[in-house]
Amino acid sequence: MIVSAVMILFVVIIVYCTLLLPERNRQKRQSMMIHSIGIGSVVYTVDGIRGKVDAVSDGGYVIRCFPDEVLISFGAESIASLEGFDEKKAKKQLAKQRKKRF
Repeated sequence: MIVSAVMILFVVIIVYCTLLLPERNRQKRQSMMIHSIGIGSVVYTVDGIRGKVDAVSDGGYVIRCFPDEVLISFGAESIASLEGFDEKKAKKQLAKQRKKRF
């Protein structure tokens, strides 16, 4: 009885460490990246489109694509990566913004 409870607990810990914890870290990093996007940032979309942010709206971005200079509007969830994104800088910037609020 105790052995089976320990085994179940062990399996739960393994699942947490291999599936849930990395996903939570990925979501935090993605959120930090999305909050640090501004006008002029070079981004890559999940579709593989590379462009420079031309305008920022309430949940989306207008991106000027390279090399055609075509404007495309995307939602925040469509941004895959930010060129030159530095996680340490983003953390410091978010901390400063939180201090300003209070």
